Amino acid sequence: MFIELTSFALGFALALGLILPLGQQNMFVLTYGTRSGKFSSTIPVFVTASFCDTLLILLSAFGLSLLFMKTYWLAQTIRFVGVLFLLYIGIQNWRENFGQAHVEKRHYSIKKRIFMTASMSILNPHAIVDTMAIIGANYLAIPSVGRKYFIFACVFVSWAWFLCLSILGIHLSKFKLVLKYQGKISAVIMWLCAMYLGYQLVR
Repeated sequence: MFIELTSFALGFALALGLILPLGQQNMFVLTYGTRSGKFSSTIPVFVTASFCDTLLILLSAFGLSLLFMKTYWLAQTIRFVGVLFLLYIGIQNWRENFGQAHVEKRHYSIKKRIFMTASMSILNPHAIVDTMAIIGANYLAIPSVGRKYFIFACVFVSWAWFLCLSILGIHLSKFKLVLKYQGKISAVIMWLCAMYLGYQLVR
C-alpha cells in the first residue's frame, strides 16, 4: 500500500508542477471561459484539453515520447507548425473585442471549440517533448505495482486543473476590465510562446 500511495503522490505533484505554467493551452481554456461566461459553453473546451492531455500521458507510459524525441524532423515540423498556429491565434485574440463578444453572447461552434482546443494541445511541443519525457521517465522508474496509481494521479490533475481554469474564466467574465484587456494579454502570451518555439527551431 505504501508504494501505491507514494506513486499516486509522485504523479500528483509531478503533473501539477508540469501543468501550472501559464502556456498557450492553459491560456486558451481560461480565455474561453471568460469569453463565454457560461459553464455549458466551456465543457467542450476543458473536456477536449483534458482528453488530449490524457492521451499524451498514456502515450508517455507506452514510451512513444522516446520515439518522438529521437525523430529530429518530426520534432522540428511540429515546432514550425506550432509557431505559425500561435502567431495566428495571437493575431485573432489581439483584434477581437472580448467585451463586445461577451455582451452579444457570441460563441464558437462546438466543432470549432474542439478543433482549436485540440490544436492548442497537440501543436504544443512542450506538452509532447517535456511532459511526455518527464512523465514517461518517472513512469518507468516506478515499481510496476504503483504505475497505474501514478498514471491515474496525472490524469486526475489534468482534468481537475482544466475544469478549475474554466470555472475561473467564467467568474472573471464578470469584470469588465478583465474583458477589456484579456485579448491583448492572451495574444502576448501566445506570441511569447511562438518566439520561444522559434528559438528552439533555429538554435
